[in-house]
Amino acid sequence: IDWITGKIECNNLIPQKRPIKTPIIKTRPRTFTSPLRTVGQRWGARPLNNSKAIAMTKHVRELIRKNTSVQQNNGPNTEERVPIIDWQKLYHTLKLNTILKEHEPDTYQTLPNHYTNFKNVFSKPKAEELAKERSNVNCEIILKPDAKMHRGRVYKMSDTELSLLKTYIDNGIQRGWIRKSKSPCACPVMFRTKPHDSALRLCVDYRAVNANTVKNAYPLPQLDDYLSKMHGAKFFTKLDLCNAFHLLQMKKGDGWKTAFISQFGLYKYQVMPFGLCNAPATFQAWMDDIFRELRETMMCYLDDILIWGETKEQVIKRTHKVLYILEKNGLYAKLEKCEFEVTRTWFMGYIIKHNSITICPSRISLVTEWPEPKTLKQVQSFLGFINFYRRFIPRFSKLAHGLTALTRKENLQRRFEISEEGLESFRTLQDAFKDSKVLVIWDSSLPAILETDASCYAIAGILSQIVNSVKVPIGFYSKKHSPEETRYATPDQELMAICYSLQHWRHYLEGARHQIIVYSDHCNLTTFNTTANLNRRQAGYWAQMSRFDYVIKHIAGKNNPADLPSRREDYKLTKDDAPEVHPFLCLATMSQVPPDIYSALVTATATNNYAAEVNPLDEESKLKWQNDILIYADKRAYVPPSLRNRILELCHNYPLAGHQGQARTLEKCYRNWYWPYMKDDIKRYVRGCRNCNKNKDPHHATYGKLSPLPVPEGRWTRVHMDFITDLPTTSSGNNAILVVIDALTKMAHFSPVKLKGSKTANARTTADLFRRECIRLHDIPGTLISD
Repeated sequence: IDWITGKIECNNLIPQKRPIKTPIIKTRPRTFTSPLRTVGQRWGARPLNNSKAIAMTKHVRELIRKNTSVQQNNGPNTEERVPIIDWQKLYHTLKLNTILKEHEPDTYQTLPNHYTNFKNVFSKPKAEELAKERSNVNCEIILKPDAKMHRGRVYKMSDTELSLLKTYIDNGIQRGWIRKSKSPCACPVMFRTKPHDSALRLCVDYRAVNANTVKNAYPLPQLDDYLSKMHGAKFFTKLDLCNAFHLLQMKKGDGWKTAFISQFGLYKYQVMPFGLCNAPATFQAWMDDIFRELRETMMCYLDDILIWGETKEQVIKRTHKVLYILEKNGLYAKLEKCEFEVTRTWFMGYIIKHNSITICPSRISLVTEWPEPKTLKQVQSFLGFINFYRRFIPRFSKLAHGLTALTRKENLQRRFEISEEGLESFRTLQDAFKDSKVLVIWDSSLPAILETDASCYAIAGILSQIVNSVKVPIGFYSKKHSPEETRYATPDQELMAICYSLQHWRHYLEGARHQIIVYSDHCNLTTFNTTANLNRRQAGYWAQMSRFDYVIKHIAGKNNPADLPSRREDYKLTKDDAPEVHPFLCLATMSQVPPDIYSALVTATATNNYAAEVNPLDEESKLKWQNDILIYADKRAYVPPSLRNRILELCHNYPLAGHQGQARTLEKCYRNWYWPYMKDDIKRYVRGCRNCNKNKDPHHATYGKLSPLPVPEGRWTRVHMDFITDLPTTSSGNNAILVVIDALTKMAHFSPVKLKGSKTANARTTADLFRRECIRLHDIPGTLISD
């Protein structure tokens, strides 16, 4: 073992970094209970057999004893500092109670030679110094006006945790990151296990502070915005900043808001800590500002920086610019986590390489090993994680339907119990992640191909491009229909699939250099842009699609790759999803009379006198007998009077009929029914519909204000008069009543009237009645009120 370079050399080991069948394993950084500086990511190899492993173990232990020195402050015995070597995981552990000193390795050993001018950027001691004050970008905490101070309690900790906490506070005070405080608020601290190496990480619970903080809405970058810029890139450099958040100081006067309480007292941060809700936005705004001139050649997501280029020389040149900005602004990177001029890199959960992107294998294994969810929160966590990768999974909305159904509002009030459908959906998604697709990075210089399809249950779209004479996918899109969309006509559903797919990839397709080729298996849509008459829904889709330069071409359904994702049985609405619809309302797409209406029609026709007079042998008659009912010349069924109100009720009153106007109700009835004076009956029925009259917009002038009339001074000084009409005709021929009422005594006179044609008597008849029945008995009134 060469402790200066970190290399291991032995005849019994496979030579380093050689592509031999025996696996070469990248070891984890060595872990020690006491501080030890080592070179991370050393390379080692597995011994060939057990006997050699034993021999190698003795050899490594002897080398460690010779190359380490221990301060003799009640130092350990020889046995206590014997290393434990795990050849399966390839790391060794030293258990020491005192400080272990090792030869300081060359920090810049793995830094490429062409970056040695920027070796200060990778200096760990400088990264641990207190950052210089930056007045324009310091972290600020603006509290809400009604904010209340919160004082957390001190959590109990184990001896190991207390030791780590004490070390953290001492190091923080030494570096100037932490100071003692007298703050009125205090947040508790705790330890959580790191996901990779199971080490403990200190966390401050800032939830109370965040709840009372005015949020900073500055956005974090999205990878989609940069993928198209990476097209053609073959080499990548990745930098990971060291102590990124701690490189910004807290604004003067805001440090007390970061105070945390522990067994060792109350402390506050001088630098921006992890856990504040506005910390990511503040840091990202600073990064975007200092790298604003390099946005086309690099991406910075918080403390991760990715630089790309088509050649090594190009990447090196761009990396020099980035390192210069880092050094200028006092930013430092972790050398052991950096990658230089690689052809394949991991970034933001993706594996990115030349013109392609795929899911990171560690994320795939994380999903496949995810335990079955047992609570609603676990379901939501799983869906939130996998939704980030939905672009790689064809039919994603279909596969996740069983789980998304569990998160509906109506299910939140019930006791949670995962269904068999939900478990099946969970397992199907796990399998789909194993077979996730490799997507190609968008190339704006090539034409786009969009293949869409719609079924009764869902729509789907696939965006592709032709690369080297091969059609490769850019992304997948699918969406389940809402209950309303399932009732759209087929052309509308196919058009909706095109419109929604164009909107989904708008950032690629709007303003594209080449005309977008859209393939649909609905042949009628090829003439959509030249169709003169569009319905209201189609006109809306046309308005949204007019921003794109596209042409629709026909493709057979069997050749359309988007056909399968849209035609899945589990896309169908469940019984709970589908609204209850009366069977008659299916007549819009039926050619036969429904059975329940048919039986009533047969009975009513058999007892109808008009139908009995129709001669079945009369060739000139437009009514013909067919299956015990009368059929009009244009294949409509004759409806006897006893059944007409029921037909009108079905065509106008039922929910899907929608209480539409006279014209549309008439058009619905005309599809299947016939009777004489049908139009007049429909107008009369719609005009008298109670719900329509109650809910329709008024077309009359605004009514006057309601205000009571003054109390009359005497009897019969003010009278009110009106007619009661539409009464049965008496033997004397009267069919209405004139009512005259005294406003003071409420005494009334009722006089029979004979009206002809209108609902109001003429002036002469009314005057004669009023004189005979009122003036003759009570004199002329001072006021007469009538409508």
